[in-house]
Amino acid sequence: MRLGAPLVWRGLDVSQVVGRIIREYEATPNEDKPKGINVDTIGVGGGVADLLRRNKVLEADEVDIRDVNVADAPAVDELNSRLRDELWWQGREYFQARDCTFPIANLTKEQLEVIEELISELAAPTYDFTVAGKRVVMSKKDMKKELGKSPTLPTPF
Repeated sequence: MRLGAPLVWRGLDVSQVVGRIIREYEATPNEDKPKGINVDTIGVGGGVADLLRRNKVLEADEVDIRDVNVADAPAVDELNSRLRDELWWQGREYFQARDCTFPIANLTKEQLEVIEELISELAAPTYDFTVAGKRVVMSKKDMKKELGKSPTLPTPF
């Protein structure tokens, strides 16, 4: 499995994102290649998912391209208002349990800054409850205000 700093791709169009995903997939050793790729299909992600489904390499390897619409109802935990809230909450629990680490040995200063940015963005959201008692995580708009910029969570592969 590839260890190192998360990848951050900024200012790319749909075809550039797809190209980079394919490049990363092909560079991954066979035993570590994912069997599925989840794509946030709100906005430009819809085009990314469509192009990934048409890719001959992914098709030949039977990689499952899964659409994730975070505006959907929660998948498991009905205490959350939407899937977005559920996914954020699951991430929170994962980090709280300390079941992961960021591999920082032999990373460049720039790569360490990416990890610091990721930690900052993951720690920024707060949550509240709706009148119906459903959990709601801070909106992206409010995260922009909190962070002073749009969150650009790195892409782990």
